Amino acid sequence: MEEGGTWSAGSLRLVPYTRESLARQENRCRSAEARREEHGFRRERTTNLPERECVCIAPDLLPSKIFYTPLEDIGQFGLDKTFCVIAKRSSSYYLYRYSAEDSLYLFSPWSIVRRFAIRISCHRYFELVVMTTILLNCVFLALSQPIEETEYVFLVIYTIEMIIKIIAKGFILSKYSYLRNPWNWLDFIVVLAGYITLCLQAFGMTIGNLSGLRTFRVLRALKTVSITPGLKTIVNAMLHSLGMLAEVMTLTVFCLMVFALLALQLYVGLLRHKCVLNFPRQNVSHRAYALHVHNRSSWLLDADGQPSVCGNKTGSRRCPEGYACLPGIGENPNFGYTNFDSYGWALLTTFQLITLDFWEDVYNKINSTTGPTSVFFFMLVIFFGSFYLINLTLAVVAIAYEEEAATTLRTMY
Repeated sequence: MEEGGTWSAGSLRLVPYTRESLARQENRCRSAEARREEHGFRRERTTNLPERECVCIAPDLLPSKIFYTPLEDIGQFGLDKTFCVIAKRSSSYYLYRYSAEDSLYLFSPWSIVRRFAIRISCHRYFELVVMTTILLNCVFLALSQPIEETEYVFLVIYTIEMIIKIIAKGFILSKYSYLRNPWNWLDFIVVLAGYITLCLQAFGMTIGNLSGLRTFRVLRALKTVSITPGLKTIVNAMLHSLGMLAEVMTLTVFCLMVFALLALQLYVGLLRHKCVLNFPRQNVSHRAYALHVHNRSSWLLDADGQPSVCGNKTGSRRCPEGYACLPGIGENPNFGYTNFDSYGWALLTTFQLITLDFWEDVYNKINSTTGPTSVFFFMLVIFFGSFYLINLTLAVVAIAYEEEAATTLRTMY
């Protein structure tokens, strides 16, 4: 309902943003600054409202002429000089906030050029065109022989997109400007890298020397994240979870170090036990005996052609008649990677256990050398390390996603 140049939509009162609105905001800022200097108050904080949010309004409450029209900012009661624009996306209405400062020191909120740029950047078909361009760009990048001419076309489209947003929002100095949004950093870097590549090509550099810069083209696929609300929520949740994940990762690394230290004390050198064929003669030199025991043809091999691991403890694997279980023979299993002979190797093998990466192979080999008592160590590592610590990481990410989703819902009226 329109009343004296204003519109009422439910509990919202929509007022056109005029030069008088800007003057009131400037007077409010000057009054706050005067009070601060007179009484020594701290500088009043500006509100931190999102750049874009969904507005829940019944469709019949908004006239068509209100869309893309600069309005006094809804919910803005701080010292920010901002205005907002309402646009329709499918069946929803979105509110976009802009700084009232002149964009690029040239375009005021009432400039025809800036209002046209705002109208385009807020339009539902604008993101559709950008998304289609990104998908087509990914298709051409996947070709075995990329068509070089298409890169110029895509670069021009991305440049036009960036220019429209910069004119509408401003570049970097004012609030809600283009580079104040971290999601636009990637777009800016991709476009900048494209023009740097063109400039270097113009100076005669070969394609091979530009391969490093050309890898930035792959980043264009990530632009889909910034224009897809669902993907943006997931990525924001992952970034938000990094702080909480630091504590979980500290606990995980600490437990990994403790488990590795325990395994080092229990199983150092045991995986080099091998069944060696008894030497046929007794009175021989040490050199001849050493050559015999370290000769692979003297070892007992399993069905896969690998040396059998054995032990001399109760419950361990015994060597058949004619063989003796000797320690320190040859290298460790799996080309020397599976062992607990040093703290570094113990960390690596314990990490393999926690991640459940072919952990049963390590268990079978240790069980062959020490007997069934080793099951207690593996139960501790698997249940606490894998089932608890790793799932604790997933729980932290899930909590961060719920918080991010709740934040997104709170921005809806």
